[in-house]
Amino acid sequence: MTVLLAKFAKQLFNHDKQTSGKSVDSGRFQSGWNMTFVNDAESKAISQIEEKLRHARDTASEDLDIIEIDLPPIKTEEREEVLEAIHTVFQAERIDNKLYIKRDSYGKGKVHTKLLISITTQLPSWGVCSKAIAVVNGNEFRPDVGGWSQEPTFAERFQPIVNRTPPPSLWIEVAFDRSNDCDNALSKIAYVQRYCPNTDNGIRNPSLGVPYLGHWGIGVTFNAALWYKMQWNEPMVLECGAEFVLIVIPYRSPIPANPNPGTTSVVATASASRSLGVPYLGHWGIGVAFNAVLWYEMQWNEHIVLECGSKHMF
Repeated sequence: MTVLLAKFAKQLFNHDKQTSGKSVDSGRFQSGWNMTFVNDAESKAISQIEEKLRHARDTASEDLDIIEIDLPPIKTEEREEVLEAIHTVFQAERIDNKLYIKRDSYGKGKVHTKLLISITTQLPSWGVCSKAIAVVNGNEFRPDVGGWSQEPTFAERFQPIVNRTPPPSLWIEVAFDRSNDCDNALSKIAYVQRYCPNTDNGIRNPSLGVPYLGHWGIGVTFNAALWYKMQWNEPMVLECGAEFVLIVIPYRSPIPANPNPGTTSVVATASASRSLGVPYLGHWGIGVAFNAVLWYEMQWNEHIVLECGSKHMF
């Protein structure tokens, strides 16, 4: 995964140095993490990551959008438990032996919150969460907003790495209109999209013995149903597939207020070109190739309807 470095070490990794004189800049979720809750292997790995983050912060010569560091060596028999501890302490993603820690902000957080509320309201039976861990191809990712058509089990939510929490049915990333941040989000989508379910193994012929079953996936037209002959001891697994969205917001300037609030919203027009004004949105439907993304300039009083059924106003 190609990830370029851009700004944030100073502001992301600074804990309040003035509170006790002993506070350490770490990049943890919270300062004051109680190390008594982790074992020696976990404590060692966390301390090594903190040291690497300090070094990245101190040597950074430009703004950072994401920081990339090497994962410390971990014994095979301790790997999953140590990774669980690392992800509990740090808001990180991992591909193989690299950790990635992304910059977030108040502006991005507001977008996350609005999406969470909107999707939860429209799809009340779904599990919807921000920054929850999903395991893809043996690596850990944190969608900015994820929607699971079948909510992960308690075990998957409690220990997502050990229990292999699956990727969400709706995966949303939010990025600033800076090449480094956008490139990172696009690289992530390109990587995980290859390992998310997007196919079905039925046949397009209803001339089967009774009993039989017909299946219409999300966004599938009536005449494109897939049919299955129902045989004893032959289970069918419904693959809901994964739908991806990238939202790009301004980095330094606020989004202007809606000049015509209350106007009836219309469906936005898609474009094959990414050369749009900010903010803009990219959408990959289920099974859509990465290069076949549809782009939308996010204009007031326009909306897009996703394949999962949720409607999002611009």
